[in-house]
Amino acid sequence: MAKLKWTRERVCTKVSLIDTFLLYLVLRLNKGLRIEWCKSKCRADRWREEVELLQEERKHILLFFEYQASEWQKRSQRDEEVWMLPGVRYDPVAVDGREAYARQQAHQFREMASHFRAVWRNIDAYISSNGQEDNVSIYPPEVELDTIENDADVPLPTDIIY
Repeated sequence: MAKLKWTRERVCTKVSLIDTFLLYLVLRLNKGLRIEWCKSKCRADRWREEVELLQEERKHILLFFEYQASEWQKRSQRDEEVWMLPGVRYDPVAVDGREAYARQQAHQFREMASHFRAVWRNIDAYISSNGQEDNVSIYPPEVELDTIENDADVPLPTDIIY
């Protein structure tokens, strides 16, 4: 212990006032840099977490569309008695209409799932390149990139009924 104390006293006696002031500035600057580094790291961690959440949401959206398509497909294949409403006479035209509506809904959900798969086809490559890859397109294949000025110019699919 005594040797360490002697070394510290000896170093302090050799340092001039200017050196002490410069050391103070460097330490203060390092403290500011450490604070900024911590803030930057927190921002980067939040963005990384946000990317993970968006990837998970993407999976859930596709699963939701597929689930809805399968449910509507099941509804379109039900027996005629299932479509009957209590207290209403059997109407084959109404049953056919309900079945057609259910098939159309199933088709719509399948189309929405395929549209989003097309839109998100390159997102994983873009994420793995940390956004540095220039040749990754985030637009659907039918969109010509030369004609896009902003995201409002991206055409919506025409075969989906909104």
